[in-house]
Amino acid sequence: LTNAFNLIDGLDGLAAGLGLIAGATSAAIFLIGGGMSDSLLLLLIFCGALTGFLHYNFYPAKIFLGDSGSQLIGYVLAVTAVTGSQKGATALPVIIPLLVFGLPLLDTFLSIVRRTFKGPTARRLPLTSLSERMVSAKRIFKADRNHLHHRLLSMGFSHRSAVLTLYALATALSLLALVSVIAQQRNSGAILLIVIVGMYLGVRKLGYEEIAFLRAATVLHWWERIMFKRLSSHAALDLILIAAAYWIAFVLKYEGLGAPAVKSWYLLAFPCVVIIQMTVFFGLGFYQGVRRAMGINDLLSLSLTAAIAVVLSYVAAVIYDPPAGLLAFFAINGLLLQVLLLGGRSAYGNLVHLGRRERVIEGASVLIYGAGRRGAWILQELMENRRLGLHPIGFLDDDPSLIGFMINRVRILGSGPDLASILNSQKVSAVMISSHKISAQRLAHVMRVCSQQRIPVLRGEFQLDRVSAVRLWGTRGGQRNQGTAPEKVYASKYSSVKVPSS
Repeated sequence: LTNAFNLIDGLDGLAAGLGLIAGATSAAIFLIGGGMSDSLLLLLIFCGALTGFLHYNFYPAKIFLGDSGSQLIGYVLAVTAVTGSQKGATALPVIIPLLVFGLPLLDTFLSIVRRTFKGPTARRLPLTSLSERMVSAKRIFKADRNHLHHRLLSMGFSHRSAVLTLYALATALSLLALVSVIAQQRNSGAILLIVIVGMYLGVRKLGYEEIAFLRAATVLHWWERIMFKRLSSHAALDLILIAAAYWIAFVLKYEGLGAPAVKSWYLLAFPCVVIIQMTVFFGLGFYQGVRRAMGINDLLSLSLTAAIAVVLSYVAAVIYDPPAGLLAFFAINGLLLQVLLLGGRSAYGNLVHLGRRERVIEGASVLIYGAGRRGAWILQELMENRRLGLHPIGFLDDDPSLIGFMINRVRILGSGPDLASILNSQKVSAVMISSHKISAQRLAHVMRVCSQQRIPVLRGEFQLDRVSAVRLWGTRGGQRNQGTAPEKVYASKYSSVKVPSS
C-alpha cells in the first residue's frame, strides 16, 4: 500500500484526495467498531493534515507530495489498518481494506501485470534463462504513462474530471465498505465479488489488453464470454429491480421489518434468490432480445421467464426451513417482479417512441391517403426515420366510419373528396398514397387537386430489390443467370404516382 499511493500519484490532488477518502473511511470504521483509540486519533490528525494540504495540491497545484509524501500516506493507512484490525475481530476485517484501498491496489496490480507482460521477452513465457527473468523483473520498476488516470486522460477526460471521477469511484467503494461493516459482514463476500466483476469490466473498457492472458484459463474465458458480452447496463438495472421486488415484498408481507428471526432468514436467503433469478434470466435468453425492437411476443416470453425464476427461487427457499408465509411472500415478489421488469422494458420502448416523435416534428408535412395496414406502416417509417425529413400530419381514407379516429395519435381528417378543403386549411407539402385499393377516379381527383396547388404526390411502396441475378428457388444446383438485369420484387421507397389520362 505504501508503493500503491506512490504509483497513483500522477495527477494534481489524486493521491492526497484518495488518501483523505480512505483515511476518513477507516476512521469511521474504527469509530463504529470500538470507539476512540490511538489509531482513530492518528487517522483524524492525518485527515486534517490532508484536508489542509489538498487545498493547495488540487489542480492546478501549488505544492506537491513527492515520493516521500505519497509513500507516507500509504504507510500510515496500511499501519493503522493492521493495528486497528488487531483491536477486534469486527473492527476491520480482511475484506474491508480491499474495498477502502481498492483503487490504489488495483492500479498497482495493473502496473505489475502490464510491465511484466510487456515487451519481446514477455511474449515467450515461461522465461527460461536467468537474464530473461531479471529483465522481466526490472521492467516492473520502470515508469510508464498507462496508469488508470492516464487512461482516463487519453479517453478525453480533463485533468480535473479525471481526478473527480476517481474520487467518486473511491467514495463508492468506501460506502460499500461501511455498509458491509454496519451489516456485520454478512454480505461482505458478495459485495467484494460484485466489485471485482465491476472492476474487471471497467479495466477492459479502459483498454488494458495486458490482462488478456487471464482469459487463457478456461474458467475465466467462459466467464468473460458470458458476463462481459451479455452483462450490460440492462442486467445491472435488473439486479437492482430484483432486489427492490424482494424487499418490497418483504415489507408488504410482514407489515414492516418483521421479527428478528424472520428478518435474519430473509437476509440470508436474499443472495441465493438473486443468484437463482439472474441465472434463470441468463439461461433462458432474457438478454438476447433487442430492447428497442421488443414486441408483444418478446414481452410474453420475458413474463414467462420471470415467473419461472420466481418459482425456482421458491423451491430453493423451501429447503432452508423457511418461516411461515413464504408462499405468500413469493406470490407478492412474483407480481412485483413482473411489474418492475416488464414495465421498465415497456417504458423504455415508449420513451424511445416519444423521442422519435419529438425529432420528426420539423420537416415537410405529409398527408397519407389510406389508413389501412400499409398506411400504418408508412406512418411508423416516417416517424422513426428522420432522415426522410417528412412529418405526417394526418390521414385520408374513403371509409367514412373511420373519420375522426386516430392511428398512433395521427388523426384521420377526411376522405378523398375532402382533399381540397383539407389542403386549404392545412399546410401540406406532399400527399402520399399508401393503398392499392384506391380507384382510378379517386386517384385522378387527388392528382388534379394536388396539381392545381403544385403539391407532389408520392406512392409508398414496400418492395425488395434483388442484388444479384441469382434464382433463389426453382433452380437445379442454384444455377446463376448470367447477363440478366437485377429483378425488382419489392422495396421500401417512395415514388411519384402515374395515373391514366382518363
